[in-house]
Amino acid sequence: MKARTFAAYLVQSLNQIKGKKAFQKLLYLAKAMGIPMNYSYEMYYYGPYSDAVAEEFEDAYFKNIIDKEKDNQYIYIPGKGLEKAMVNGQKEIQENQEILTDLLQKFGEMSPRELEIYSTAHFVWKIQGIFGWSTSRENVIKEVKKAKYPKFKMTDIEHTYEKLVEWELIKNH
Repeated sequence: MKARTFAAYLVQSLNQIKGKKAFQKLLYLAKAMGIPMNYSYEMYYYGPYSDAVAEEFEDAYFKNIIDKEKDNQYIYIPGKGLEKAMVNGQKEIQENQEILTDLLQKFGEMSPRELEIYSTAHFVWKIQGIFGWSTSRENVIKEVKKAKYPKFKMTDIEHTYEKLVEWELIKNH
């Protein structure tokens, strides 16, 4: 799925996107949930980040798929080109509708800050596995703490981990 199609879907479904950070994290989580997307992520200050996703989000803005809210330049709302983008992305959306619905049920109402900790915890777990390091609960929580404490309390980190396991986005060993 293209990021601009994802942006169109989000803004139509939620009536807004709570900023660039929220978009990055929602797209990352959508990919983690199984939507095919060809974007690579690196860890940055606010969690997983992709330059390509940032560029496509800007492209969606310049193509009027999304627009900035007049009173809050961080909030993105439907643009004049939204309907056309939805028609163009209809096949991708239909193919992934079940996952998109699940994504919005789990993460759609979260703040950018909450999305940051969820995407970071998943990213840490995934990277630990890629490098063959321990993906145990203790190890993942320890690594997330290194990246996000004291911005996030240990109880927040532990709760996030448990929710990701419950939602089967992290496989607990």
